[in-house]
Amino acid sequence: MIKLNYNEKTYNVKNSVDEFLINEFEDICSILNNKEKNYLEKWSEIFIYLGVPEDVVDDFDSFAFIEIIKQFNIHDLTQHTNFVKEIELDGNTYVCFDEKFKITVKEMTLIESAINKNENRYLGDVLAILYKRENIQKELHYDKAHLKYKAELIRKEIKAEVAIPIIAFLSKKLIKDYELITNED
Repeated sequence: MIKLNYNEKTYNVKNSVDEFLINEFEDICSILNNKEKNYLEKWSEIFIYLGVPEDVVDDFDSFAFIEIIKQFNIHDLTQHTNFVKEIELDGNTYVCFDEKFKITVKEMTLIESAINKNENRYLGDVLAILYKRENIQKELHYDKAHLKYKAELIRKEIKAEVAIPIIAFLSKKLIKDYELITNED
């Protein structure tokens, strides 16, 4: 948490993946991925989104603002490396893997579709695909309505730090696989 002091008032601003819920993290990533805005516009929008009044953000010294931005820890994929085996949602346990983390062909197909559908808001969908409720029939794990419901629960209840090892894994694997495919052509 960053504490911003301005005109004798303090604003607490989340600044780390262990503080952001998945939906907040997706929103911030969406703002950062906006190619129509410049660096300071994006970060101004993020601070306003996180609860700092617009007039306060607009009045900040730009160089001090850049130093505050540097305190954000949302892009370091090496900080959270351990896969979270299970999560709790709405009183139910959802498990991602038994002994070793892996992504099946079925899961990867669904993940790819989720990313292609919305490149800024897919983390909740990816986690919904990977985490399965233990006490329901297997065929329901990939039911569209079930996945949609679970993704929304995940967005509202799970911290972004759960997704970081998965993002890092997918990024590393997809780049490696892409290079192999490209080299074969």
